[in-house]
Amino acid sequence: MDAFSTPALYARAAPNPDKPIRTGRNRAYPRQLWWFVTCFIALVALCQFVSWVMTKRAARRPSSQRRTPDSEGGATSGTRHISWRRLPLALLNTYRVVAFRWTLNIGQSFTLTFAELFIVCAYIVALYVWSFVSTTSLAGDKLLMAYWENRTGALAASQLPLVTLLGTQNNALSYITGVSSDREKFGFYLWPCFGIWGLDRAIRFARLVYYNHLYFGFSKVSHQLDASVELLSPHLVRLHLKRPPHFRWTPGQTAFLAMPTVSRFPIESHPFTIASVDSRYALDDAKAVRALNSEKNGSDAGSDSDATLYWHELVFLIHVREGYTRRLADSAARGEKVTVLVDGPYGFSPDLDADDTVMLVAGSSGVTFTLSTFLGVLSQIKNGKSRCRKLVFVWCIRETSHMEWISDALSKALELAPSNVEINIRVFVTAQNAQPLTKEGSWTEDESIHSSEGVSPVTKTKPSSLLSFPAVQLAHGRPDLSSMLREEVEANTGRLSVTVCGSQGIARACRSALRLPMSTALRGGPSVVLHVESFGYA
Repeated sequence: MDAFSTPALYARAAPNPDKPIRTGRNRAYPRQLWWFVTCFIALVALCQFVSWVMTKRAARRPSSQRRTPDSEGGATSGTRHISWRRLPLALLNTYRVVAFRWTLNIGQSFTLTFAELFIVCAYIVALYVWSFVSTTSLAGDKLLMAYWENRTGALAASQLPLVTLLGTQNNALSYITGVSSDREKFGFYLWPCFGIWGLDRAIRFARLVYYNHLYFGFSKVSHQLDASVELLSPHLVRLHLKRPPHFRWTPGQTAFLAMPTVSRFPIESHPFTIASVDSRYALDDAKAVRALNSEKNGSDAGSDSDATLYWHELVFLIHVREGYTRRLADSAARGEKVTVLVDGPYGFSPDLDADDTVMLVAGSSGVTFTLSTFLGVLSQIKNGKSRCRKLVFVWCIRETSHMEWISDALSKALELAPSNVEINIRVFVTAQNAQPLTKEGSWTEDESIHSSEGVSPVTKTKPSSLLSFPAVQLAHGRPDLSSMLREEVEANTGRLSVTVCGSQGIARACRSALRLPMSTALRGGPSVVLHVESFGYA
């Protein structure tokens, strides 16, 4: 018996021929998945670079002429012939429509564009492919658990650095060119997570000290750096403070604000969009403005001072909710100043310099984004850096009194706006019981602060109301965004940019209106770019 049992024991103790294969694939497949992700990021970066180069080239070309009305009916011609030379532009517009304007709506507050949906699905498919590919044993058993149970854990661990990187504010994703590891332990994938998180915390702390060093240095003027807060309405607070030294930003960017005297935790900070623009975007000479303000009486100077805040200080329009913002509103109601530590700026600004027509659509407090963009575009036009010749500003508010949130800034901008741009400001009051102001303009009127022929601007030293400008029109009810956007598309042949910041309903309406067929571009229609900063989850 012993002679026959010994070979059997040796047979049972023989190594499993599948084990080295499984081990090798467990090491190789996470690296392959990282190369797949890296190549995709590199492709997106290349497309963004090409788009940036084309935008800069387009900005140097003369502005395209707008379509002229028919001599008989006054309507825009809609029987233009198809030009196959415009096929690349038509394909580009079609890609934009399919990728960024066709959406999957989940409930009332969750929206995914087809581009986002494609990326998510492609990423999930890639994870499943690398998890279950080549899981057949040498004996022919398919989907053998021993092949994929450890591999899926290795793949999940390998993606932790990517997840951590996407969750940081100081996101360097655009600079990633690839990650290749040689170590066998999966801890190699875990340590970068702590490193990325720690680097983000260190950068934010360094920026906080750098921009607020006068506070940390216990300077005698530190109390002068406290922010002023005003309760513009029960639902909105305006916070403004002197710009920290070396702090520069572009329109539409955000900053994190830490308010130790307001928050429950000293280091608690929240992001807010900067409603003002950097001083380099000023529409006039800052010294001349200050000299003029010093000569005016108290009431006039105060109003002008409110307007110039949007060019020389950091201004935030903060929607009041619960907790942090509610305590800030209480401080504003008591007339207190608050200590504010600024960290930023974060985010990116849409490049509108190459667009012939710029349309800005905002809902309620979303005007913080579109206001700074509006002021920035006017400055670029005045300095000859933008080819924009028509600027449309659409704002939806609940109460007529909400116009006073930014009326001083808009009035000053209209006074100083260059004469070679057509400006239309359209305000919609959606509440049924809203009280009308002094003037209500019809939306069919062809009014703007400057005509398309480029006549001299209408200037007023002290308008009694924002509505005193012919460029400003007020209407009650919800806007027909679809008709408005289609009218702009029909009236343009060059580049049209639509920037939206508002609720999911506003974003969905704009996306739906700009789902243009390919024939629009082939018949001479504009190249349409849509940028959405929406409230909600996606």
